[in-house]
Amino acid sequence: MIKYFTNTFSIINLYKNPSTKSEVVTQMIYGESFSISQKNKKWFKVKIKEDNYKGFIQRKNYSEYLKPSHKINKLNAKIYKSFNKKIKINELSFGSKIKVVDKKNQFYKFAKGWVNKKDINIISFKEKNFFRKINIFKNTR
Repeated sequence: MIKYFTNTFSIINLYKNPSTKSEVVTQMIYGESFSISQKNKKWFKVKIKEDNYKGFIQRKNYSEYLKPSHKINKLNAKIYKSFNKKIKINELSFGSKIKVVDKKNQFYKFAKGWVNKKDINIISFKEKNFFRKINIFKNTR
């Protein structure tokens, strides 16, 4: 049985070889899952579950697999320290997956903080108007 882990960092580079000077194959966003096929002191050789990309990531403390319940539907969703929207602590990019553990007012809590309800959808949500989401990438580089 394959053991999966979950990326709990906003974005992680996936390198072709175990070196930060190596080509970046892709990036793994928050909530994506991966399996580890090799380990050394500084690097893991991994395979991303969602798209089967293979490469190397720097060795860090990653979470055991967490089944996500929601995904970010905004280009960059703000993450707050509490549900009162006063202290922004980070951002998550479009498509990042989270596991909601609590709800208060218009905010949902997950492992790293609180996110506005309007910035997420349930994983099973299917956008009926696909072109509506394309507009959020308009004028980005």
